[in-house]
Amino acid sequence: MAANQETAEPQLPPSRPPLEVLYPDPKDKSTETYIDIIAVHGLGSSVDWSWTWRDKSGQSPPVHWLRDLLPAIVPNARIIVYNYDSKWHSNAPKVRLQLCAEDLVQSVFAFCGGRVHRPVIFIGHSLGGLVIQHGLVHAHSTEAYTELPRRTVGFLPLGSPFLGSKMHTFANRAAQFMSLSGSHRGIIDELELNNPALVEKIEEFCQLPDMTAVTRCFFELYETDYGRRFRIPGMVTGMVVSEDSACVPGCERFPLQTDHLKLNKYSGPNDRSFLSVSEQIRKLYANANAVVHQRNTLKSLWSLKSEGAELLQVPQEGPHWLVPFGRNEGFVGRKAMIEQLLEVVAPDASTDNCQRTAIEGLGGVGKTHIALEAAFQVRDRYPDCSIFWVPAVGVTSFENAYREIGRRLGIEGIDQGRPDVTELVRDELSREDASMKWLLIIDNADDTELLFGNTKHIPLSEYLPFNKNGSILFTTRNREAAVKLGISEKSIIKATGLSSSEALEMLQMNLGEDQVGDAESTTNLLDFLTNLPLAIKQASAFMATTKITTARYLDMCQQSDKSTIKMLSKDFKDLGRYKGTKNPIAATWLISFDIITRDHPLASQYLQFLSFLGEKDIPAALLPPADDEIDAEEAIGILKAYAFLSQRQERQSFDIHRLVRLAMRNWVEERGEREACVTSVMKRLDVAFPFPNRGNMDIWLVCLPHVQAALEFREFVTDIPLKRGLLFNVAVAQSDLGKFTQAEQSYQEVFRLEELIGGEDHPGSSHTVHNHATVLGYLGRYEEAEERHRKAIAIMTKEYGKEHHDTLLAMNNLALDLFNRGKYKESEELSRELIELEERVLGKEDSVTLDSKNGLGNALALQGRAEEAEVIFRETLKLKEKVLGKEHFATLTSRNNLASILKMQKKYKEAERLQRQTVKLKEKTIGREHPDTIGSLSVLAHIIGAQGKFQEAEQMHRRVVELMDKVMGSEHPLTVIRRNDLEKLLYDKAAAEVAAD
Repeated sequence: MAANQETAEPQLPPSRPPLEVLYPDPKDKSTETYIDIIAVHGLGSSVDWSWTWRDKSGQSPPVHWLRDLLPAIVPNARIIVYNYDSKWHSNAPKVRLQLCAEDLVQSVFAFCGGRVHRPVIFIGHSLGGLVIQHGLVHAHSTEAYTELPRRTVGFLPLGSPFLGSKMHTFANRAAQFMSLSGSHRGIIDELELNNPALVEKIEEFCQLPDMTAVTRCFFELYETDYGRRFRIPGMVTGMVVSEDSACVPGCERFPLQTDHLKLNKYSGPNDRSFLSVSEQIRKLYANANAVVHQRNTLKSLWSLKSEGAELLQVPQEGPHWLVPFGRNEGFVGRKAMIEQLLEVVAPDASTDNCQRTAIEGLGGVGKTHIALEAAFQVRDRYPDCSIFWVPAVGVTSFENAYREIGRRLGIEGIDQGRPDVTELVRDELSREDASMKWLLIIDNADDTELLFGNTKHIPLSEYLPFNKNGSILFTTRNREAAVKLGISEKSIIKATGLSSSEALEMLQMNLGEDQVGDAESTTNLLDFLTNLPLAIKQASAFMATTKITTARYLDMCQQSDKSTIKMLSKDFKDLGRYKGTKNPIAATWLISFDIITRDHPLASQYLQFLSFLGEKDIPAALLPPADDEIDAEEAIGILKAYAFLSQRQERQSFDIHRLVRLAMRNWVEERGEREACVTSVMKRLDVAFPFPNRGNMDIWLVCLPHVQAALEFREFVTDIPLKRGLLFNVAVAQSDLGKFTQAEQSYQEVFRLEELIGGEDHPGSSHTVHNHATVLGYLGRYEEAEERHRKAIAIMTKEYGKEHHDTLLAMNNLALDLFNRGKYKESEELSRELIELEERVLGKEDSVTLDSKNGLGNALALQGRAEEAEVIFRETLKLKEKVLGKEHFATLTSRNNLASILKMQKKYKEAERLQRQTVKLKEKTIGREHPDTIGSLSVLAHIIGAQGKFQEAEQMHRRVVELMDKVMGSEHPLTVIRRNDLEKLLYDKAAAEVAAD
């Protein structure tokens, strides 16, 4: 929001046009341009002053970076500045933000002759970013100007106060002080921190199709000292625009090592801030045509559909009902809230947007049941609407729910163990050519790290679909999460306790008149429970079971151990409770725990067991087997009667309420039984959680989140072999899902445990070393992988002998490590030795033997012996197709290798045909983001490029680099190689163009 004026600031002559071209010089007819870059300055500044760095010593000439530096980065761009009078301190125009935005849009269209033909990148400093943002929203909603946001391929706000500024108060007072000089506070008033109008505009901007994907937000890291302007340093100092205000939710963000006033002024080509900003401009510039082409393609598809073209009529099965709970027949009250929800989440509530709504409130207030009732009413009123339910309590549970949606929608490859399940489902629900109406309910969207990211996983918010035929309803106890999800204030529905009459109705529902006859005690009990639905339901269930009165129940609550209640209340405050909120529900749960333990030991055992698992979708098969099936059913019934458990409809599984789970764990700890309980849980999981493979994936996928939850408490278990076995299986599962970083961490923990029970002498140690080495190979740590494989071979040879299947497999992987490290001759020699040994011991058609032949072919190929390699690859592929099938992972690896060697021999046509099929099959079976699929796409890009089809090859190489950055990280050795591949292709392309000229 900075007031960027200085005493030497030039004034804006009224005769200057709204848009001025800085580059190329209008007289220069030789420079061809195909993209426009439009810069908009901030508050109190001008086009001449805003973008110019000045040396205070006067030794260096001024640098206008848009004119003097940027053309070298984007030589085919037309660089334009927007003139508007943003003064506020003196002789200020009586304008407001929206008027500036509308004028910008009108000026752009007038400048372009009524139509925006070129791709456009906007740059805005401070207020200028808000002018652009408001302008794009205005253009999107105005039929005559919709072409502008569709042509906008980049937006770089530099310290723009999208949520206002803390310095608003200072600027407001300054404007009042300078009123005699003609100051105006109109725009300054709009920049008040968390101004609802700004919050709403952020939401509207985030709904613009594809706009957040091309927005790059920059923010300052240093406070700005305005006192220096008046030679009184430190008088007025502060962070003008915070990171949260400067960054649009869901957009990439970049810090600049400067204060607010220097975000837009750069001293030269090596200025740190210029390097950061210009790099993002370069990337947007390079990708401009691809973005426009994609948008035009989608627009054309919509046009064809509206004209009735049969090729776009995608059949939609349904409607789908994927809600894991039955209707709550005891649901009371909340009528006004339900009606409010139905107005905004129904499929026809908005035809221009994918509506996002949140039910926000305290844990136990009934948010999930409100959402559940809304789901049933939407189903009843809109029978053509599909409804899906997804828990957001953990990455694995979220992925499993998405996988179930994918199965219902019939998405190809959804059950192949692919790591990109969430992306597939998101893309399917986002398809603009699909006519299906849907409501997606995201339950328990509380954890901001889970939703918006940390170093361990991609944010779950990245996988939320967008479709004008869809609507998303969140339940959350965390208001911050709702705001970060881009939900406006009016769309966050606050769920509070029941009214007195509703609370009484809920309590009386299952009780006799004699139990609630004492009206005063009943009222006092409801007041004690703060009319919280979960607490009332628990109390009602307890009284219905024991037949006690409300007076007796209240007396029991008031006689509980106060210190234990205080301890439980303390724990719950850490889970997002508001300061000062009463927490009597803890007392209710403690009483219930004690009574259940006394009267129903098996139910108590089950509740303790379940409290150390995940919260959602707990398979009944995980529970310890009971001596009598009837006893087990009764125990589960007791827990459901107390509302501690809720049973899912479609399969035998349960959900446990988060606070009940925490309270029960605390209760177990207080009784000194935590170690015994956690050990018992892990022993049961050791039996129920199978060794992961593709054949039993349906079983271990459901068990995995609960094993991971239990392992969080492994420090309390002394049985080291037990912990080691569970962690080993988890590592194997993570590796099978393509989550190699997590798998490597798990194997490291397994090593630490094995060291405590015999080290290398531990049975299975060799397999841990071998598996860990394989994961290191996937992570590009080839030297470590070789070292670990050699160690595994040594242990296996000693333990099993050199000719054992597992030893040979480890030696095969060692040959691959040697190949990856460029030791081709050594890899060849080892592969030949292995083939001779494996054909004798395992047979010529064994998968390990065939893998060794593949390795030999690769080693020969990179030694220039392509013809020998081709013979081996063809022979190997033929055998693999016979033994393993055409879509087996190992078969696809052989196809990939054969295509590579054909390319080396310039047999491009056959190589291209083969590799296109390979990429397609790998995308189907293991997913687009699996490292091996990315590798095959890279091979195809090389084949295409070798034929001089540079445009298509460039697109593929860029996709490869993008995927490698995302999946393997920018520093991974293969990522660096792929980036070099792209640079070489661009060099070859440029050379070919020069030669053609």
